[in-house]
Amino acid sequence: MGCIQAPAPGSDFTLQPEISTPLNSAENKKFKCSKFGKVADTYSVQERIESGSFSTVVRAVDQEGNERAIRLINKSVIDPNSIYKFNNALEILMELDHMNMVKVFEVIEDEFTINIVTEFCTGKDLIGKIADCSPFSENQAAVIMYQVLSALISTHEAGIIHWDLHPENLVFLDSSDEAPLKITEFGVFQWLKSVPSITENIDVTFYTAPEVIEGKFDNKCDIWSCGAMLYTMLSGEPPFTGSNKDEIFASIKEANIKLKGSRWSKISQEAKDLIRKMLVLDPSERITAQEAWEDTWIQDRANGVIDDNEISSRVVRKLVEFKAKNKLQQATMAFISSYLLPSQDLADLKKQFESLDVNHDGKLSQDELRRGFEKFPNLAGINISEVFKNCDLDANGFVSYQEFIDATLNWQKELTQERLEATFKAIDKDNSGTLTADEVKAFIGDGADDREWKRILKDADLNGDGVLDLDEFKGAMVRLMS
Repeated sequence: MGCIQAPAPGSDFTLQPEISTPLNSAENKKFKCSKFGKVADTYSVQERIESGSFSTVVRAVDQEGNERAIRLINKSVIDPNSIYKFNNALEILMELDHMNMVKVFEVIEDEFTINIVTEFCTGKDLIGKIADCSPFSENQAAVIMYQVLSALISTHEAGIIHWDLHPENLVFLDSSDEAPLKITEFGVFQWLKSVPSITENIDVTFYTAPEVIEGKFDNKCDIWSCGAMLYTMLSGEPPFTGSNKDEIFASIKEANIKLKGSRWSKISQEAKDLIRKMLVLDPSERITAQEAWEDTWIQDRANGVIDDNEISSRVVRKLVEFKAKNKLQQATMAFISSYLLPSQDLADLKKQFESLDVNHDGKLSQDELRRGFEKFPNLAGINISEVFKNCDLDANGFVSYQEFIDATLNWQKELTQERLEATFKAIDKDNSGTLTADEVKAFIGDGADDREWKRILKDADLNGDGVLDLDEFKGAMVRLMS
């Protein structure tokens, strides 16, 4: 509520008379958190910045020369039954001191208006930053979300819901690179007799939580808005679209989140997972501000643990957890990742591999892997030699690109029935519907001796008929996940 963005240079503003009239007494004082008096006694109003049906925002200068934003709200539009809640929220916002929340300095009340005095921000709002930088790098987006979620933790704990978060309500304090982001407009309109329509600005509706549209919401609505903004920062476009308000709202209520395509192929799985958790349709299943802020992607990216071109914690975890499979399973994994997965699905892992491959020779040494792991202090006790050995499937002293992909892919997702059937057909050269020993051996290649491939066949051949049918092959591959 306040911290209004500075007007563009050269903008033509004409000041209108103040809403209030001269005061005779303080009999009409309704807000105990306010002081009764005239704004003009303390502030010199410079220009009108924003004007709407319910309030006006002006830029003013105090007696020490400090610029302030003042929101003037006509008291007649405040619901009499909500004055206590409005006053309580103002008191909380005045007491809260968070660097990513607009600072409320004081509240001045006169006979007709409640005047909220806040910081005056000269930086761009987030929508301006998106226009300049879109799409953001993952680290840039994480730094923004780190600040927003940190502020929401404080306000949610204090019982304050923003309910109308969107990029225009996130404003940088000034134009410097280090300027903190400030959340503005904290619930200022919740207690008016006629709540302004959230659909007045079609650009804002893209970030509205579905439960806000329905009119019954809690603080989880702010998390939805954050998820929608994170999606927009990373992709350059909002997650829910339409040519009019009805179409946008229908898209929001459907909550069909699209995380595929050329842009999303470059985004880490951790970022996409966080967006999914923030854009859960059921608010009770949606993560909290605290949980979102503590997410590994937020913490690692915002705090510089991971550079935009460095290995992610999910990939590190996959490497640590990877255990060598039998040769048939290894060959199947390699076939699926090489021939059945779209290249865009591997783009993030390719980028992660390249970040580890310091000398750019197309393979990873144990020293390169160790240096990548050094970014994660919590892995100090991990035996890097053992991890490297498990991933170096051909034992040639290096982890190849293919070995890295096979170790780090999410096989619970990628090992689909359709892909297993396609692999089976590729091995079944005579189209007999079964795999013979020779076909299995040819598929595995020179990586297994006679004893090993015969043992592989025996372990998978559950009915003992000397060949593998489709179900037996699928069963052997599903055991990859056990």
